[in-house]
Amino acid sequence: MSKSSKEDKIKELTNEDYLKTAKDLARRVTNCNFDVVVGIADRGIEIAEIVARELGVSLLKISARRHAFYEGHMRDIREFDDDSHHPNLTDILIGKFMDKGKNETEAIEKFKEYWKNEIEPSITIRIIEIDKLECIKDKSVLIVDEAAFTGNTIREVKKYLEKYKPRSIHTLVILCGNSRLHPDVIDYAYLLG
Repeated sequence: MSKSSKEDKIKELTNEDYLKTAKDLARRVTNCNFDVVVGIADRGIEIAEIVARELGVSLLKISARRHAFYEGHMRDIREFDDDSHHPNLTDILIGKFMDKGKNETEAIEKFKEYWKNEIEPSITIRIIEIDKLECIKDKSVLIVDEAAFTGNTIREVKKYLEKYKPRSIHTLVILCGNSRLHPDVIDYAYLLG
């Protein structure tokens, strides 16, 4: 299954599916004795709220956004960049290639090539604490996100949380789009790709 069809699979999940899946996953980890759930914004927080409620533990929130340096600015890759009020990098680049007289198909192909060679190597993940995380010291932590395709976001969040010296850190996602991530990066997943 290609990455885009895996992403399509998760887009097909309804809110009812998410609710059921999150509850199912929470039941699978009930005996693991987690002390706290950390949800990764945006969709991961919705899932983490359900998991935390089912486990009867507290929920903390964190934001992990992928950024790349482009034309002198750090640009949010996926969403409107609220810090600099710029559109996301994908929109900027496709628009740029279309402005050069390319049709949409040509612009997308040029974008993919440029992305792979110029943007992807410079991607960083910026982590912002929504809730203060000092309280995870000596706690068993479960990180929850919607999906993992490369594992980069989960790895970075896990590395970030380690500075607070939790007793243990485990990870849970609805969709693990790369079976090689399980169990090295992703401990619990509902749909393995």
